[in-house]
Amino acid sequence: MVDQTTVDTASGWFRYVALTFILLFAVAIAGFKILGANSLLPPPPLVGTPCIDVKLEFLRYSDLSEVTLAGVGSSATWRNLEMAPFLGDDRKVINAAPCHLRIHETSYYTNLLLELAPRIDTIIIVLAPRDFEHCEANTAEFMNTWLAKRYIRRQVPAWVPFLLNPRLGYILSQAQRRTSGDPSAEEAQSLGVLDEYGTSVMKEPVDWRPPIAINEACYAALGQFSSDLAARDVQLVVATIPIMPEWADMFDPDREKIAAWTERVEAELSGTAIFLDGQKYQWEDEAFVDPVHLMPPYAQELSQLIAHKMQQEKPD
Repeated sequence: MVDQTTVDTASGWFRYVALTFILLFAVAIAGFKILGANSLLPPPPLVGTPCIDVKLEFLRYSDLSEVTLAGVGSSATWRNLEMAPFLGDDRKVINAAPCHLRIHETSYYTNLLLELAPRIDTIIIVLAPRDFEHCEANTAEFMNTWLAKRYIRRQVPAWVPFLLNPRLGYILSQAQRRTSGDPSAEEAQSLGVLDEYGTSVMKEPVDWRPPIAINEACYAALGQFSSDLAARDVQLVVATIPIMPEWADMFDPDREKIAAWTERVEAELSGTAIFLDGQKYQWEDEAFVDPVHLMPPYAQELSQLIAHKMQQEKPD
């Protein structure tokens, strides 16, 4: 028989834990409200990476039900793909690409997007060598899929990710960046500057020159991505980013690595995919923010080139 003292002690500990939880919950909600009221609260941290979370927030407040064409991928798509050239009477478009995704993560993300926007029949992606740096299969699912679906569909309140994916250090560091005067804070705030279709073109050159580091597994991931879309009767359009001369001179002066990468990319695509080879457009350094991102006039030009290529190769 259980001693009454033991029962009372256990009951007391339960009440203590419950009250502590309620208090912490109330403090957290109050803290979120204070940060939100002062525009210091970052987008709900489904991932904890600002430029991904801000795009997921954009999707949450977008009407995905009528979208038929979407841009996906890393910031090579997000920052470079202007959507205006793809508009039409019967075509609704969105640039759904976030940032930092490698090609296997883009495949996962695209499958999620197609579930959320089932009318999509065309997917566009702008690729850079950076998208092929590492593609370990167990890292493809980079967020909680169950929560992401419900968050984007607005089936859960916006504060739920803050509680289910608590990242106090991240939230406070983002708040600090928004109140500081350093350049990183300026960049953090610019992440939210999306046009009506979700594109955010960069406007100032950046001193960032990453080396070329290709992971062979990424080619297989691209091939699977292309095959999966073809099987779903979704048109895939792939464009590679034009080559920044200064960057290429640093890491590939003979252009052999870039040529080999471009050749492999094209070879992995299914027969129905449309491919635009960006290295054919020999733009000067002034066209580039950095090796992955284009200045506004050139982002617009690349987008128009892709649209023209699609029109040329449009299936009957």
